[in-house]
Amino acid sequence: MIRAHAASRRGFTIVEAIAAITIMSVIALMLSFVLATVVDGYTGASVRGSLHRDLSVAMDQIVREVRSIPLDTAAPGVAPKISAIQEDSMDYDSTGKLELVAGDLVLTRPSETGAVLLSGVSSLEIEAFDESNLPLALPLAGSQCDAVRRVSITVTCAANGVNEMLRAKLFLRCTMDGVAP
Repeated sequence: MIRAHAASRRGFTIVEAIAAITIMSVIALMLSFVLATVVDGYTGASVRGSLHRDLSVAMDQIVREVRSIPLDTAAPGVAPKISAIQEDSMDYDSTGKLELVAGDLVLTRPSETGAVLLSGVSSLEIEAFDESNLPLALPLAGSQCDAVRRVSITVTCAANGVNEMLRAKLFLRCTMDGVAP
């Protein structure tokens, strides 16, 4: 009788306790991987959203500035007032310039000092196109810029291992038919 009573009050054995701890550890490890993936995804999306917002603001300013480039009244025929275009910079309207300087996207408006539009820029690519939408071989300088009718600008940023790129291809308003000089 004493033996039957002792068997009914028996607890976990050490083997059962170790098995339970092992199973719970495996489950906790899997949950930590899932949680780490979710946190990494949220962080990446947050950084990507921030980069895209900053790129959009900078690109809006660039688009406004490039579209407002005036006609070069000294040139024969219709020509934008662009003095030089390279793969990573553009000079226009005597003193205006868009360029990449040590990771900063710098816009210098005519008769003003340069303003940093965006930091952490990994590349700035500029392409020029004629009125047939054919690409022009860069670099262009002086009267070679007279043929430019469209400009494509691509800006790439990177932060915390996330890259974001924004591209705009725009017409130069001053060269469109019907626009008075």
